[in-house]
Amino acid sequence: MKNSVRISAGEFKGRFIACHPSPELRPTLERVRESFFNIVNTQIRSAVFIDAFAGSGIMGFEALSLGAKLSVFIDRSFQACQTILQNQKKLSIPQTRVVVKKGDTLSVLAKMINMFPPDLVFLDPPYSPEIGELSLKVVSSCELRDQTVVVLEHHHKFDPDCSSGNLHKVRRERYGESCLTFFQTR
Repeated sequence: MKNSVRISAGEFKGRFIACHPSPELRPTLERVRESFFNIVNTQIRSAVFIDAFAGSGIMGFEALSLGAKLSVFIDRSFQACQTILQNQKKLSIPQTRVVVKKGDTLSVLAKMINMFPPDLVFLDPPYSPEIGELSLKVVSSCELRDQTVVVLEHHHKFDPDCSSGNLHKVRRERYGESCLTFFQTR
């Protein structure tokens, strides 16, 4: 289906969510999502999940499908936020399990972390090393729970560092041109 993404696991497995058409939107590939959720599988149930630079919202919806108690979606696009809310209704997910925040992700990320202390944060900025580094700095400057996992999706040629904050790099997985780098609180 054009302008849609299929949820690959859990309660909503096989269901499609709509994506607003945008040349900037590049939903996380299914094999990357599957790998990510296999890696964090013991942490996702009853977790608070932040999907930053949410776009289609597929990561947050996949987290909800696998048992997260709350997904917080952050995106600067009004259309993306509206589509996320429409998908929430289409999937009949209670409003108590979804927060959608429109705004510049770098500006509102810390506020959302403070309001909804996360167990998992997924950062999928446009492929820009600068935005990736800045988003990691924002997260690492926040007071995070013990064992909070922060994951940055990025181009494989970029090697993110977060040595100045309260996060340390624990894992890196490559999938073609994409990489997931995992950080955890110290």
